[in-house]
Amino acid sequence: MRAEHLETLFAELCDCDAPAREARLAELARHDPALHAELESLLAAAGQAGNFLEVAAPQPVDLPGQRVGPYRLVRELGQGGMGSVYLAERDDGHYRQRVAVKLIRPGASTPGLVQRFHAERQILADLRHPHIAALLDGGSREDGQPYLVLEYVPGVPIDDYCRDRSLSVDRRLALFIRVCEAVQHAHEQGVIHRDLKPGNILVTATGEPRLLDFGVAKLLGPGPAAALTGTVPAPMTPAFAAPEQLHGEMVTPATDVYALGLILFELLTGRSPHDSPLARLDPAAGVPRPSPAVAPSLRRRLRGDLDSIVARALAHDPRLRYPTVAQLIEDLHRYRQRLPVRARGVGPVYRLGKFLARHRLNTALMVLAGLVLLGSGWRQMAV
Repeated sequence: MRAEHLETLFAELCDCDAPAREARLAELARHDPALHAELESLLAAAGQAGNFLEVAAPQPVDLPGQRVGPYRLVRELGQGGMGSVYLAERDDGHYRQRVAVKLIRPGASTPGLVQRFHAERQILADLRHPHIAALLDGGSREDGQPYLVLEYVPGVPIDDYCRDRSLSVDRRLALFIRVCEAVQHAHEQGVIHRDLKPGNILVTATGEPRLLDFGVAKLLGPGPAAALTGTVPAPMTPAFAAPEQLHGEMVTPATDVYALGLILFELLTGRSPHDSPLARLDPAAGVPRPSPAVAPSLRRRLRGDLDSIVARALAHDPRLRYPTVAQLIEDLHRYRQRLPVRARGVGPVYRLGKFLARHRLNTALMVLAGLVLLGSGWRQMAV
């Protein structure tokens, strides 16, 4: 098992560019120094054998202006572990349309990567949700390389959107819940995203989020596609990877729950729990809570329920997290409705406090009525 894991990680690192490879190695060094040392040795040997890493790295190619099917590439929008995404325009004279075209980077194509690309196309074809960027088309170029045509989302990453508009906590939660609903939809179709992060969640000018990039998603259940997505090396973003991903262990829906917990922490605090000196570790759960990482004026709002929700999503042990995204969504709805949240507990004092918070006006009127009656009683006794 360790040998297979070592081989998988080595293949993953060989497919990364230099900055991503260094970040991945640094993360492995913190979690498994012995494994890191073995990988360093393998990479060094590969480098001595003809500069393998440098030869394998794809060379930049100027593609804008080229045709892909009926589309003309305009400019590069971004790069991922599998390929590059371009803004493109339909250029066959039938009608005008702007789309995003995903291609395998020139020089990076391998049989396994082409198979994984086809798997992503099938994953997207099976997902239909208003907050998931839709698959519009697909095909193969003249050289046989596949391409995907996706909905073009003219938006900004969700963390930038919330910060630039100074959204309130409640509006941030409402936006985040819609993202969670998209992830839950994917899980219901047997798809684990495995690379959730703010950069893969764009928000349009009208405030609608779109979940992107299922290039490293994993299919659950039997079948050749599920086997493929489970065995092909899956690049990841270490800062948003769950502990089981970093250790090469089995991923489950709780893996995406962990990434959502990290995103929620950032949306609430404006910083990552990994680099926040103010985020203390909870001794019981061993996970960061957001309230210590914010200014005192906001701390009271996050302390308690939201601290507990984030802490449960970020539990190191997957068995202690929310088992489904649906349960995370339920707790967030309960928080917004001032109902007791499951992550906090069911103590009678806590439940009474939530009841009084929901019925502040009625409670105040009852207290006032009681004081009036008490005052009347004292006056009658005095007479």
